[in-house]
Amino acid sequence: MSIKYSQNIILSIRYIFQCLFNGYLPKPRYKLDYLISEFDNSYYFWRFSLVTEAIIENCYLLGIEVKPYFQKINNIYKFVDFLHFIKEPLEKILLTYKTDTHIVKINNIIEKQKYKFLDINGLIPIIDLIQNSTLKDISIFFHGSMADLKYTAFSDIDDLVIINQTTWCNADFLIQTAKLLSQIARKYQNIDPLQHHGHWVITDFDLLLYDQSYIPLVIFDEAVLISGNSEIKFNLMPSSQGFIINALETIKSIYNRLNFSQKHNGINAFNLKCLVGEIAILPAYIFQSKGLMFSKSIAIANAHQIYSEEALQAIIWASKIREEFQPLVNNKTTKLLKKVAQVSCFRRHQAETFYRKWSFWVSNTHKLGISKQAKKFIMKFLEESNLLLTESNY
Repeated sequence: MSIKYSQNIILSIRYIFQCLFNGYLPKPRYKLDYLISEFDNSYYFWRFSLVTEAIIENCYLLGIEVKPYFQKINNIYKFVDFLHFIKEPLEKILLTYKTDTHIVKINNIIEKQKYKFLDINGLIPIIDLIQNSTLKDISIFFHGSMADLKYTAFSDIDDLVIINQTTWCNADFLIQTAKLLSQIARKYQNIDPLQHHGHWVITDFDLLLYDQSYIPLVIFDEAVLISGNSEIKFNLMPSSQGFIINALETIKSIYNRLNFSQKHNGINAFNLKCLVGEIAILPAYIFQSKGLMFSKSIAIANAHQIYSEEALQAIIWASKIREEFQPLVNNKTTKLLKKVAQVSCFRRHQAETFYRKWSFWVSNTHKLGISKQAKKFIMKFLEESNLLLTESNY
């Protein structure tokens, strides 16, 4: 049971870094500092709960007594103090668990000239910004279609940020790092307005007890290194439970989007992209829950082994939407939204919220919409996915 408490602490710490690096600030919209585009050096900027009662409780259950000083942490300086305090006892506990050591070596170094041919406006300056920065011991990678150069109008900008103690040992440096990375996350949203996530982040605590259901290591097969270390050591958890949870949550989300589409006779481009992405990733989660660490593309290529012809039509439909997605992002509505977002949405999550609500509407009768036939195929796909997950539990 103690491994669960350790995981909870690791997840909580990772979440805080994700908030920092993606510029997420849970403050009321009327607050002036919510509207400021850059981080300020003052700890005032982060006056909200960073170390929650849940983290403290999990520490207690592991036998780590948290001092009263840490119990109401509301700024980055105290958070860094907390990390220094917890590092040694938590690492000792993490190293007692049975794990499989795996060393990832990234052989592909980014070549900027190749990205010029993708015609992605604004990407090269972002790469330059990363490579010319003073980020300490941070490794940043592109993965997915941004790495294999198969980028399309549908694609996300998938990057991965791996940090260690050198990154967070000094609060002022951590704030400067967060400032830079949050700016980059917002720039990603300018390139892909329908992007539904920011930086993926892995901490040094994750590396000691790594759950591949967060990001499977297979993504490194084609990843390209932008900056930092090309060799990373992971202590892997053997459990597949996380993949089952991923699959169940994905199935639930697909059901919800289908129900919304049926109720409103359509869905906007942002949510359509999410739906298509969820259909595309679900076979990978199914295979991974069975111990087969397939990438998304390999899982799709092997989906015929586990799905019927009717269910496979859902994947074919999703692939068609991906290939023909260009009109849904290259239109007057999206161009106008981009202009509005650039002057009103200073943070990545603000822009995501804006596009999630106002992006181009796709009715069910649109050629890229969710037709009755498409819905039938998707429902069959979900039905069989649920059955496959039931098998994984035995």
